Amino acid sequence: MVGEIVAVDAQVLERLKNGSFQGVVHSVFARVVNIASRNGTEEALYPLAHREGDGGPGCLIAAVEDFSLLPIGQGDAVRVMHACLLVGEAVFRFHHAVPRQAERLAYPADTACLRRNLRFLADLRLFPGAVGALGGEKAEQTPFARKVRRLLLERAYALAAALQDGNETEAAERAACLLGFGPGLTPSGDDILLGLSAALAVENAPGASLCHFRRAVTEQAARATNLISAAGIREAARGRMRASIAAFVRALLHEDCESARRRLQQVLEIGSSSGADIAWGIVLGMEVNLFLGCPMGAGHSMFCQPGAITTKKPFPLRAFPFSPAWLRPVPGHARQ
Repeated sequence: MVGEIVAVDAQVLERLKNGSFQGVVHSVFARVVNIASRNGTEEALYPLAHREGDGGPGCLIAAVEDFSLLPIGQGDAVRVMHACLLVGEAVFRFHHAVPRQAERLAYPADTACLRRNLRFLADLRLFPGAVGALGGEKAEQTPFARKVRRLLLERAYALAAALQDGNETEAAERAACLLGFGPGLTPSGDDILLGLSAALAVENAPGASLCHFRRAVTEQAARATNLISAAGIREAARGRMRASIAAFVRALLHEDCESARRRLQQVLEIGSSSGADIAWGIVLGMEVNLFLGCPMGAGHSMFCQPGAITTKKPFPLRAFPFSPAWLRPVPGHARQ
């Protein structure tokens, strides 16, 4: 079977052309084949996605509808030969592949647009209908699922509190409690960290100075979770993310409320639960940015007031992410 690669990450295209790209098939799904390949000292993951795929770091887009119908299996060799990429028994030409560069996002000097969009999304209450582990009405409601959601929220808030304090060592320890935790092929805790890392890594963002934290999380992820999650977190910490996630971040920072809503909806369609958790992590990261970017942490945001994040009292399950109560101070419980 011979197919066409129509678009590819510019860095990957260079490796294809010089013949240095090789690896093995990590996993096969209908819409994507994940290829594991070493890039220097790193074990990296490169998605070979279908024609309507959401391009991102290291991604190759092929004119294919369903990879599960092709002669490709887990563990198959991947190599370049005669200007073609051989994946198992499938062959993909890349002669006319269009190179794609990851979008670089910049944090605005004036955060009024970001604040307005966060307020709009809070009032819109899109998240209670999300399917993700942090979703509400459609999320699984067993006692175990509720406990997992509560722990995810508590751990994420504890992490945000450490970041607000500028304590990167404690923040890295808090992040370790999220890695590999929760449901999903990419666990919910990993997806939250991916979104948080993406928000902090935006160029000129106040959180961009937290280099030790982002590096520590990347190193921990390589040991503590699966390769798919670890690769996503590593790229997000470098400011590289899939197109739909980058579009949502850009909309939050620079575009109008309707655009932010539309871009959020596209992120929510990622996976069965990943999109909701990634989006929530992005919003949490933006709140940390707003806090760090305001002198003395005062008056920075409608959500995160000084002392707003507390681990002393469990977050009420009726208050969903993006609701106006999100990160609101708990009466009678000051942050410790």
